[in-house]
Amino acid sequence: MSGSTGPLAADRHGPAKDNRWFGRAEGLSERESQVLVLCARGLRNREIADALYLNIETVKSHLKHAYSRLGIRNRAEATAYVVRFESDGPTSGLSTGRGGAADAPDAPSLATQLGLDGPALRQRRALLGLDANTRASLTRHGPLLGPHIPAVVDGLVSLWRAFEPTARYVGDDAVGQRLAEHQLRYLDDLIQGDFGDTHVEAMLRTGASHHRLGLEPQWYIATTAQLICAQLPLLFASLSTADAIDAVTALLASTCFDASLVLDAYELSVAFEVSANRPEGEADHSSEAPRDDAPSRNEPPPGAPRPISRLHLAANEARLRRRFIGIDDVVVRRLRDLGPVLDAAMVDVLDEFYALIADNAVLAPMVPDDVRERLMTEVQRHWMELVVTGFDEAHAASRMRVGVVHEKIGLTPQYYLAGLARQLIGVLRRLPDDGATPGRVDALVRAALYDATFVLDAYLNARAETLLHGAHYANHIVASLNTGVAVVDARDRLEYANEQLLSYVGVPAGVLHRMPVQDALPLAELPELLDKVRRAPSGRAFALVQMGGSTLRVTAIHLHRTMTGREGVVALVLDDLSEVLRATTALGRQHRTLDQVLHSLRAVVWEMTAATLTLLAVSPTVAALTGLQDAELLGRSRWVELIHPDDRDRFVAVCRALGDGQSTQVEHRLRTAQGVYRWIRTFLVASAGEDGTQLIGGVSVEAAPTAD
Repeated sequence: MSGSTGPLAADRHGPAKDNRWFGRAEGLSERESQVLVLCARGLRNREIADALYLNIETVKSHLKHAYSRLGIRNRAEATAYVVRFESDGPTSGLSTGRGGAADAPDAPSLATQLGLDGPALRQRRALLGLDANTRASLTRHGPLLGPHIPAVVDGLVSLWRAFEPTARYVGDDAVGQRLAEHQLRYLDDLIQGDFGDTHVEAMLRTGASHHRLGLEPQWYIATTAQLICAQLPLLFASLSTADAIDAVTALLASTCFDASLVLDAYELSVAFEVSANRPEGEADHSSEAPRDDAPSRNEPPPGAPRPISRLHLAANEARLRRRFIGIDDVVVRRLRDLGPVLDAAMVDVLDEFYALIADNAVLAPMVPDDVRERLMTEVQRHWMELVVTGFDEAHAASRMRVGVVHEKIGLTPQYYLAGLARQLIGVLRRLPDDGATPGRVDALVRAALYDATFVLDAYLNARAETLLHGAHYANHIVASLNTGVAVVDARDRLEYANEQLLSYVGVPAGVLHRMPVQDALPLAELPELLDKVRRAPSGRAFALVQMGGSTLRVTAIHLHRTMTGREGVVALVLDDLSEVLRATTALGRQHRTLDQVLHSLRAVVWEMTAATLTLLAVSPTVAALTGLQDAELLGRSRWVELIHPDDRDRFVAVCRALGDGQSTQVEHRLRTAQGVYRWIRTFLVASAGEDGTQLIGGVSVEAAPTAD
């Protein structure tokens, strides 16, 4: 694969063409410079070792020497040092402004590399309602808002410094100053810019910078909430309510459009970093010592069904984001008062929104007529929950469930965010014109974007478990000593092969380059596998094959053109499973037996929090027992709500009475989706989560014939 293509082609760091590198004047070797820059990007030692084909102890040694020579003590200082040095590079993972190293002369724009052509961007703008008139309703107030921009930026920088997840990126005074300067330019462009190609490129580069520094996009969304709300007092004090609403909705559409672009570049730069790390045709001849902690090959192949659906939520995360976004008791009271207003507005808002969906070529197939009404009811309930919630862990988990559902059906977070913004705009335009309007707008913006941060959490968690992205991709493709890797072009010719693959075929790398892959790997299954992966929606396919006396798992991964700059490029990963299969045969029989027992008993394995009764994990066998899918239950207390009212208090009391490590069993009735109650025996055990949260795990099985 060419090293000059992909979303980060203009944002990578390494030796320049004149053989200079970062830190050379301070005495850093070229390799020490590479290791330090990757450390500043947020990569862990194992990920740096994988990216540079080094032993992990070598990485530690390089970092130690670099720290000593530069007088820095930790990763945060390393990041600040590198960012300070890159006077022409992206300034900070928090900056929402322009910036970035100049593109190589022959590099296509980031928008082109990401597949964001004119029609794609027009479709996204249409969903947001971001047309010329909308932009004009904001830009004409530039003289009003412009003088207040420095104060807004000062407030944002102070906010970032007050919270640990963002403070480490702005702790250095020089970095904070540069961040403020870029934020000033961004806000000026937001209020008065034309949102053309230059703006799009700047936002895409911001997303790449976020990934480089390890800043999660959830905090970008949280910052967006504060940025919008900081403008509200001035707008409502200076304009009529109607004009202020117009300006706010234009601001919301513009910032969410920008956030969707940040997500585009963030997601795909993760994939690019681990796929475009070899010059075209170059084999891996690393002389470094082999890694002794390569991932186990006992894990299931990519795409294997997850045995349990799980939400990953730290107990303090909801409280932290609530404080960051500014959801205080006043905001909660304002939302409580919005119940009747929101209830009256939602029918029209959703009718209008789903009419837009019907005209959207991407989204319309996801919302067929037979599910539209049910989906509208679910979305309306989602909005109405805002007026009763306490924005606690249970609420955050319910929002993460939305991300899990959307990821399963293939709805991207970019479209989710655009849809959320459009619905919020519809609500804001239907608020009554009275003295409470400014506070209501403030509360709704904060609440909606708070929700969005947790939906994004679930998207990223779900993708980490189902897609070969990030470290998972790197571990599968380059980390295992017994993994052969080949990259083939659209004509099925070999472009790259690592050492292990060379050992399979027994010929030099120079001979393999550009050879038809079928000649190098005479596997009967290969042509069909390559054809299948290029047509598969998931971009992955795999097969077990015999080669010599070995059993190989061949995983084919279609590398999107945004990663390679070309169509049809496929990575082939060959894992020798011979020893693994022999060693795990007995264990596999036990697992199959257990699986058969669970299904035959309709046993459901689950886990919930003791305090809020929020279901955090549940096995797919719940569908056979209750008629409900796992995604319908996750993130809610609905599992307990299914228990018969006469049994519920007793069940909850038993759960909460358990101490850490204690177990018991309880019988109760459970309602199915058809309204029928079944007698259930549930085996319970209490445990403490990593953050100290009390958890209740259970295995529920049908204990008696159906009872009324």
